[in-house]
Amino acid sequence: LLRTGQDEAARRTFVRLEADPRLTGQRFRAVIEGAISRGGPDAQLKCLTWLAPHFRREPRSAVWAGRLLEASGKAADALAFYKQVTEAYPAFSDGWSARLVAAARGGEPAVNEVTTAATKALDRPAFFAVCSECGAAVRAKVPNWLPPATTAEDRRVYAEACVSACEARGRLEDAVPILTAITKD
Repeated sequence: LLRTGQDEAARRTFVRLEADPRLTGQRFRAVIEGAISRGGPDAQLKCLTWLAPHFRREPRSAVWAGRLLEASGKAADALAFYKQVTEAYPAFSDGWSARLVAAARGGEPAVNEVTTAATKALDRPAFFAVCSECGAAVRAKVPNWLPPATTAEDRRVYAEACVSACEARGRLEDAVPILTAITKD
């Protein structure tokens, strides 16, 4: 439908698919991604515009849409998506992770802005979990970035988050430098 210019029919189809209880959110996003990839050069903009109400209700889909935008070279649009997610769902850690990594492309001031906002929105364990998940990606763009772990308690919570992240990735050996650093504290 997207390739044939039947925009209204395509939009209605997306609305029906979203409401279909047989489709999980992940499957719905996969269907939309397939439609975008086959729909021609204007398909992404059309689909993301039609799905704006869905993105306001479903933060995982909004993060997914931001990643689509990033992959197509629209980093500023993606960052705007992530900002909307974190403002609407301030406790949604995946939104903060995506926003922090995207902000790294803008350099240290952008990273500091997002880090400051995340410290206000998230509890300490969730904030440091975001930092541990994103740390390597952020430091690839902003080499001197460190999370604001100013107290011994903050450093402990950050170290625990880093170890958990290493464990989740199945790379516990990556935790050795973190544990070594905290033992010196």
